[in-house]
Amino acid sequence: MSAASSRKKDTVRYLLAAAVTVAVTLPADASPFDRYRIGAYRAQNMSVVNKYNFNRNWIGSPLMNETDVTSNATGVRGSRMIFTNGIIYRMQNGGYPGRTTVIQGDLRRRYEQSGGLNGPLGFPIEDHKPTPGATGRYNQRFERGSIVWNPNNNQYVVLINP
Repeated sequence: MSAASSRKKDTVRYLLAAAVTVAVTLPADASPFDRYRIGAYRAQNMSVVNKYNFNRNWIGSPLMNETDVTSNATGVRGSRMIFTNGIIYRMQNGGYPGRTTVIQGDLRRRYEQSGGLNGPLGFPIEDHKPTPGATGRYNQRFERGSIVWNPNNNQYVVLINP
């Protein structure tokens, strides 16, 4: 077989592989062109769709529509959309209106163990950032504190602001 013929077959295989489609069942009232739709679920805010698109390689599939929530710690209103590997939060009011953040992995587990929105931390105010000097570990800031990696005991620690 010639090199040109081999390249042509490889190109055809690539195009066929790229043509794979995923079937999603949409509600009867949904438009397939709805820009707020993520899979079979719907976001309320374009910032949530954008945050999903930026993190789509790891955040997984949505498990529910974006829903309105209120932080018991601060009274701030916002919304969240839960995915298999993370949660996207959006603040509606308070000190960071319109801020959209994502929380995942061990930080998400520690946040939920501390009560999540019903606990003392409130909404996340920024995405996780690498912990200096701790490869593969992250810190994340919230309205009323932080979750940080403690290298002395190899655990995430919740720090509440006074």
